[in-house]
Amino acid sequence: MFKKMTGAICGLMAGAMVLGGVINAPLIAEASEGEEVTLRFLGWKTGKEEGALPEIIEGFEKENPGVKIEYEAIPTTNNYNDVLNTRLSTGEGSDIYMVSDSMLRSCVKNGYAEDLSDIDFAGEYQDNVKKLLSPDGKFSAIPIEEAGIGMIVNMDVLRAAGVETLPQTWSQLTDACEKVKENGGTPFIMGNKTGWSGAIIMCYGKYTEFMEYDNDIYTKVLNGEKTMGDMYGKYFEKYSELIEKGYTNGQESLGMEFNEGAVTEFVKGNSAFLMAGTWMISEVSQALDDAETVFTAFPINDEEPLVAQCSLSTALAVNSESEHKDLAIKFLQYFNDNENLKLYVESQNAFSPLIGGTSMSLPEAEPFAESLAANNVTVGCEIPQEFTVDEWTFVTKAAQSLTLQEVTPEELNEQFNAEFDKAMMLQGN
Repeated sequence: MFKKMTGAICGLMAGAMVLGGVINAPLIAEASEGEEVTLRFLGWKTGKEEGALPEIIEGFEKENPGVKIEYEAIPTTNNYNDVLNTRLSTGEGSDIYMVSDSMLRSCVKNGYAEDLSDIDFAGEYQDNVKKLLSPDGKFSAIPIEEAGIGMIVNMDVLRAAGVETLPQTWSQLTDACEKVKENGGTPFIMGNKTGWSGAIIMCYGKYTEFMEYDNDIYTKVLNGEKTMGDMYGKYFEKYSELIEKGYTNGQESLGMEFNEGAVTEFVKGNSAFLMAGTWMISEVSQALDDAETVFTAFPINDEEPLVAQCSLSTALAVNSESEHKDLAIKFLQYFNDNENLKLYVESQNAFSPLIGGTSMSLPEAEPFAESLAANNVTVGCEIPQEFTVDEWTFVTKAAQSLTLQEVTPEELNEQFNAEFDKAMMLQGN
């Protein structure tokens, strides 16, 4: 039941759009007999996060004798986006590279992403996901996973504090935090070395408020009708409330990576909530084997129903200047096959971007999946091509400033607007 449900849940977000191919569409490139070709592949998945990636690469190489894929991993915490753009701009870019939808916008604007609109792929992608990867109206990267973003909850800690049910609203969440704190626990463990945990909370609010993909909030910001503060201001205040009331690990979080130090602290079993992605569920559940853990959407607002955030976390693009574009596209076609994509998304505890694709099936994620199945989900707003500022950097810095309590939400709002306007001006927009 759960596998069937999660296989279709993200497809409920929007209607399907066929990419112009059929299930048995032939792959488009062959390596010449006796020819040895190396495809360079740049990504940010390292260590355990690689999941089934090596297995998929090996399978492609076996089906294509003479072709070698050289995978290089640079974590996002090591300025992956800067390295990617520098290499592409100097002609040293890899044949294939990982992107998020925000990274793709600048790659398309600068002409570094091959147009894949007329390529036959084996499966059908969800319409909203395809739109995210078509910043100029042309399909420029294939999605390989969608990640759920929310919080892992230690139900044993909640019950010990007298809380019997999962919070569904912001008021219920803060009430639960107060009870956990009174019981001697730390309600939230966060990892803000890069500002990730705080930024996720603030983005959750923005995505929930402007959850329709075709919402025009970004266009209004560009036109001067709205400001970035109109999107984030109230969520600066809510995150600040968690900090001021002592509901988090506070400044200690600034020395913790969200998927390392924060996890180590959370699995000590004294905390109720951990901001997390679906890819973190297995590790935390295994470490807290004696406790009941669940993964649920984050209740940022007081209105019900509880809205889940499902993000396009990883896509693959082909360098438009690659000398081996046909083979690079052939690898994307191979990755797109449902069986290969199933292998990958299950290794990432993620959801398939294919209509009817097979997704992960962890029982801990059932509360999150229920929100998705009911179509109570957001994947973000459409962002115009002209919006080229790295919004995430602004938000992560905001999270760190609020965690330090060095600015008020109101002061931060003014700073945020000023920095954004300056960045847009510097980029000629």
